[in-house]
Parts: sequence; structure tokens; C-alpha cells
Amino acid sequence: WPMLSALAGRPAVLVRGADGSLLRQVATMADVTREVTLEAEAEAFFEVGADVFMIAEVDGRVRRVNDAGLALLGRCAEEVAGRPCFELVAPEDRAAAFASHGRLMANPGSTETSVHRWLAKDGTERWLEWTCRVDARAGVLLKVGRDLTARREAEERARTEASRRAALSERHDAVMASL
Repeated sequence: WPMLSALAGRPAVLVRGADGSLLRQVATMADVTREVTLEAEAEAFFEVGADVFMIAEVDGRVRRVNDAGLALLGRCAEEVAGRPCFELVAPEDRAAAFASHGRLMANPGSTETSVHRWLAKDGTERWLEWTCRVDARAGVLLKVGRDLTARREAEERARTEASRRAALSERHDAVMASL
């Protein structure tokens, strides 16, 4: 069965008998099955993502974050809803986050990618790569964040190991040269 909804601005007409009893009601209806289906699909897509999905007001206040994002930051929806997303960014990275936001707002329809640290509730920092776009029709920011923390930590370990090996090699070469 199609899902029907009364059209806004078109009130129902009540037809009454001579005694005032209701004989029939006439209303203009519209089939909203497609819209309801699209909304349900969008909701399912929003929640199934392993990345952080965020919808924010154009001023940066968080409207909504998916479950994956809430879990990553160790926060509940009530803790982030209505809060400026810049408050969740590590203080050292806020200037870059503001600059990214400014570029995005100056170029509606463009996509902006940036990387900065976000603060989890437990005080840890998570490196997130954000891809953001303004949805002018809805008047919101659509943001997708990918957690790069593990990759960045692995890269740092590799750099540290490479430095350690280089230092050992230099010492080895110095010892060999002194023989």
C-alpha cells in the first residue's frame, strides 16, 4: 500500500448533513512512499558506515554524528549535538580547522579535505581526515571523517625504527673505521 500524506496548505473539507452529522471528508492526498523510502535508506546508510559521518550547521554546530563517530570519540549523541565541532578539535589544530571551514564556506559546492586531531572524551587524540561539503539546499555541512590514528602511529614507529637503525649503522661504521 502506498503511504499517503495530506498536502500541506490544503485542509480537508468536511461535508455535513442537514442535522450536522459528518457525511464525508474530502482531502487532497499525495503518495509519499518514495520519500519515506529514500529517508529510510539515507538513515540506514548513515548508521552502517564505519567512518565518522557528521551533519553540522553551516556555523559548525553539530547536528548529528553516527554511532561509529560517537564510539570513536567515546561520547553520546547528547554530548555533541548543538556543540560547535571546533570544540572537539585539538587546540593546536583549531586554526587549521577554522581555515578549512572558511575555504569551504567561500566556495559553496566544493569539497574540502583536511586532517586534524579530535579529542575523545577520555582525553586521547584521534587523527581524522575529513572530507566536507556544504549542502546548500539543506543548509548543512556534510562531513565524513576517516580515523588515521593507527596509520600515523605505525608511520611514527617506522620513522623511529629507521632513525634507530641509521644511528646503529653510523656507530658500526665509526667502530669499523677506527679498527
